[in-house]
Amino acid sequence: MSTLVETEVSSMATLEAPLHKALNALDRCERCGGQAYVVTQHRIVRKDATHTTEIELLWCGHHFRKHEDVLFEHLLHDERQKLANLEKPVL
Repeated sequence: MSTLVETEVSSMATLEAPLHKALNALDRCERCGGQAYVVTQHRIVRKDATHTTEIELLWCGHHFRKHEDVLFEHLLHDERQKLANLEKPVL
């Protein structure tokens, strides 16, 4: 499940990206429910600009690749190298 972090914005406030834990088999893609290997972080500002919400979205390798041109700038955590290890045959 994705994590939701809300931070009040003021003229002196700065937003820091939370440290992210390693993903496991329980972390699922927001789009298809497959195992997640990528986390992106997105900032949502309320229309009246009084609050900013940062959300983390989880993606499987397939859906991150499909939308990588848009999602890459929001990349927070990437474990797609695990997919390369899974594809090697065991001898």
